[in-house]
Amino acid sequence: MTTSGYISMCSLCRYKHIGLQGASTWIFADKGEAFSFSEIYILGNAHLAFMPKNSYTDSSTVFAGNVVGDKTGMILFLK
Repeated sequence: MTTSGYISMCSLCRYKHIGLQGASTWIFADKGEAFSFSEIYILGNAHLAFMPKNSYTDSSTVFAGNVVGDKTGMILFLK
């Protein structure tokens, strides 16, 4: 395993127990569910995360017209 692969895998470990996370917004998506946002504004290290509700093989659709902010936050799509 390469060093970069190890780092990327370890960085996802922190999302295993999301109850321990700080100020993050988690959206749990049902299979085939679609989300549409005209604008997403991320400010001040905010986290917005989308995660399958039942199984990691489920998929959903997310559309965002504009994503704006101060470039300190993150939008996560976990699968």
